[in-house]
Amino acid sequence: MRRHTSAAALLAGLALRASPLHAQGQAPAQTQPPVGTPDTEAKRVAGHLLEQGLERVDAGDFAGALERFESAYRVFPSPKILVNIGHALLKLGRETEAAAAYERFLAAAPSGSEPAAPADEKRVLARQQLERLRLQLGRLWLALEPASATLRLDGARIVPLAGGLVYVRPGVHQIEAEAPGYERRTLSTEVAAAREQPVALRLTVSAPPPELTAAHETRDRAGAGKRRWGLITAAAGGVLLASGLVLGLEARSKSDELMRTCGNAALPCSPAEFRDLDSAGQNADQAAKILWAAGGAAVLAGGILYVWGRSEARTAGLSFAIIPGRGAALLSCRSIF
Repeated sequence: MRRHTSAAALLAGLALRASPLHAQGQAPAQTQPPVGTPDTEAKRVAGHLLEQGLERVDAGDFAGALERFESAYRVFPSPKILVNIGHALLKLGRETEAAAAYERFLAAAPSGSEPAAPADEKRVLARQQLERLRLQLGRLWLALEPASATLRLDGARIVPLAGGLVYVRPGVHQIEAEAPGYERRTLSTEVAAAREQPVALRLTVSAPPPELTAAHETRDRAGAGKRRWGLITAAAGGVLLASGLVLGLEARSKSDELMRTCGNAALPCSPAEFRDLDSAGQNADQAAKILWAAGGAAVLAGGILYVWGRSEARTAGLSFAIIPGRGAALLSCRSIF
């Protein structure tokens, strides 16, 4: 059976299971892994699939060849197989995908990764094909935010190449981007052959559903009065505690004054003076104790009211549903935070 000349020129030296050095009967440049290792087995299976793909090329069945080349790449992802894939895609008229395959090969197989002659030959072939395709196709450079968004070009899902590069046919194209929690965005852009077009797609955070918004509002209103009065009561308790502290310091001051004035045996104070100082100190001390007790009670009551209000808000954020089942029923609980 005669092999197509163009296919043979491009593919004959690219089969994974036999490099050009092997084809010429020479020893390989590097020691091969021992037979039976996972890497060797994957390489053997990929080589078998590549051989089947080349047979499909001989028969003019490029769709069948593409299927086997892609299977080989999944088994053993050697960049060299991308050139086979690109050639099959090109024969099928899928120029944009072929350009992407050549682009991936050139990015994944830099010079010096293999013996000089095979590496240079593959790179030259891939670069020649890619340069020709770039004259026929347009290039989009997509800047996407968030980067995890799903992209569709003219309705078909796409994954851009490095840097956001996407090859397209000349003309107008619809680009759609979507991501969980973001508003879907669609825009139209036009690009000519051999031209580049930057496209920025920034998604905006989507608004919550109306029912979820209403549920949050209900939750926020529940217990709001108790939380508010709890804060007010606790603040008033803080004021009372501060006032009690001031009176306690005043009582201490009166006690010190009484000791200085009436505690000197050489200059004793009069009974009336002693009575006045002692009464003022005791009154300040009693008032301080009352304020401390009232302030502490107010702070405690305010804390209880606030926690009570929070508990009502949590309860309002819960919804229960009974789900009937065969011979039993399930209780479903949903919480809104």
